[in-house]
Amino acid sequence: GSVEESRAQLATARLNETGIQRELNSILANSFERLRQLHLETETAKQLMAVTQTIRDQNQRLFEAGMISIDRLIVSQQDLDRDKKILLTSQKDQILLSIDLALSAIWHLTPDGSVAGMTP
Repeated sequence: GSVEESRAQLATARLNETGIQRELNSILANSFERLRQLHLETETAKQLMAVTQTIRDQNQRLFEAGMISIDRLIVSQQDLDRDKKILLTSQKDQILLSIDLALSAIWHLTPDGSVAGMTP
């Protein structure tokens, strides 16, 4: 009976190990996918901010020439500020997840997941 019990425990341990391994692989895959998404989000935010910066600069020149009101210039500056915040947030999230993945690899742990699970 003792041998059978040991075999059953060994089989259960192997099943648990397989399940844990699948879960770890899933967490890593999700983290790397989130990192890829954050990279794309950051690149898009950079492009958006460049366009908004161009519009703001054009509005500045138009304002100086007396062709638009100060209100329009203020709105374009607010749009630029908003896009800068979006870019910085995306860059921050990307850096945090990169650090999380790097430390996880060094310490042989799974990523924290608090950054990986963030919604864009």
